[in-house]
Amino acid sequence: TQDATYRTTSRLVHLLVDIVSKNGCMLLNIAPEASGIIPVQQQHALLEIGTWLEVNGEAIYGTRPWVVFGEGPPKAEGEAFFNPSEGFSNRDIRFTTNGDVLYAIVLGQPESPIRIHSLLAEPILNIRLLGSDEQLEWRHDRDAIEIHPPSTLPCEHAVTFRIQLQ
Repeated sequence: TQDATYRTTSRLVHLLVDIVSKNGCMLLNIAPEASGIIPVQQQHALLEIGTWLEVNGEAIYGTRPWVVFGEGPPKAEGEAFFNPSEGFSNRDIRFTTNGDVLYAIVLGQPESPIRIHSLLAEPILNIRLLGSDEQLEWRHDRDAIEIHPPSTLPCEHAVTFRIQLQ
């Protein structure tokens, strides 16, 4: 038998978010053993993705890409889809939209205020964190929207800010 290597749940969630933000579809390969049993590592990843989607699913299901797919440290210019060998950080943000709601998904756990530069021209009514009832502190400044995440985050892997546009 071959030793299988599996992507981490964080990597899978980040790939899903990146692909959806670019109007793509993600195909996830699940490889049952000859007996039909799905290996424990794959079961674990699927359950964790499901747990993440319970909190953040509204930013994925039924959404459309926004005018820009995301922000973050520069990657290869013009690259439509992410090269999985490079990795994401909590400085990478991806956007999806549904009606007058914009979702800003931070790929990781934010450790400091989030600065979003693409929203300067957008009139914002409210910002909240999916999975949290805590009021967020946020403000416009000269070159970005700054969002202060709460001290306790509702999930692992990535967090989603629900931005209500006017």
